[in-house]
Amino acid sequence: MIPLAWLVDSLLADRKVYYVGHPVAAVSATDPHIAEDALDLIEVESEELTPVLDLQEAMRDRVILHDDLHTEELLRAEYGAQGERGTKPSNIAKHVEVSMGDIAAGFAEAEVTVEGEFATTMAH
Repeated sequence: MIPLAWLVDSLLADRKVYYVGHPVAAVSATDPHIAEDALDLIEVESEELTPVLDLQEAMRDRVILHDDLHTEELLRAEYGAQGERGTKPSNIAKHVEVSMGDIAAGFAEAEVTVEGEFATTMAH
């Protein structure tokens, strides 16, 4: 379930500005001159944070993007799935572990094993 605070913040920044161009204020007026006067009254205080641009660094949770996002653990076995919600804020929305059979035996019986780190684009 998506937290309501996240939905609201994605439309109009409240607690954090998430990207360049993220709206921080809105004005509604009966004519353009009143709107311009209202814009002059808006004051925004902000603190520029160091961006985290590396995926591995973002997953270390040193800088939390969404304070109310917790990792949802989805442990998938051969039959069925179970999941639980993390107890602390995290930049990782979901963690999925897929496993079947005896992993240690599979590696022991394999003629060749390949070890590495692989990255793919986000997919839905």
